[in-house]
Amino acid sequence: RTIQTSNELLSEMKETKASENVSIRLEHSVYELDMWESNLHASLPHDLSERRLYFPRIDLNHESAFVPDLPEDPEKFFSRCEQAIECIGKAYPCDEIQNRVIIVVTHAACCIGLSKAAAGLELQDINAAAPCSIYRLNREIGDEQWSLDHYSEEGGMNGFTKHMTNMNGRTIPWNNFGDRSVNNGW
Repeated sequence: RTIQTSNELLSEMKETKASENVSIRLEHSVYELDMWESNLHASLPHDLSERRLYFPRIDLNHESAFVPDLPEDPEKFFSRCEQAIECIGKAYPCDEIQNRVIIVVTHAACCIGLSKAAAGLELQDINAAAPCSIYRLNREIGDEQWSLDHYSEEGGMNGFTKHMTNMNGRTIPWNNFGDRSVNNGW
């Protein structure tokens, strides 16, 4: 799903010349959370050569920062998110020469975990992730810490969803790091 979303996102950026040369770099360190020992990702990482036939923007030469051990408990997951954002920050520095835009397409838990780690916030300061939520993180030249809009900011980019026209009311925004037997974890 994230490959397809990334591909469509880049296709919609056709008015920007930069999108012509942008590849999809699959970063294993931002895998979906698998904390209930369901082994959803036991076979990852996959060979991507077949997927590249359908999504030619996939960069087969990209090497992930690391491949996490799964399944994981929430504590291990948040540590992974901290390590992943540190690796992303080092791989794509913000300095006087390079002012980069980095788009990370991942699943709900990782959106929350990466935002928490990057901005150094508490979990309760990160809005729940609805489908296609946007978390815009900014950093200044020379800073390792990223900033994120306050969760209560009207129109803020801390779980922004106003670009979605039909949420159907069937999907509940996700922030369920709790007991799954109680309200599906939230």
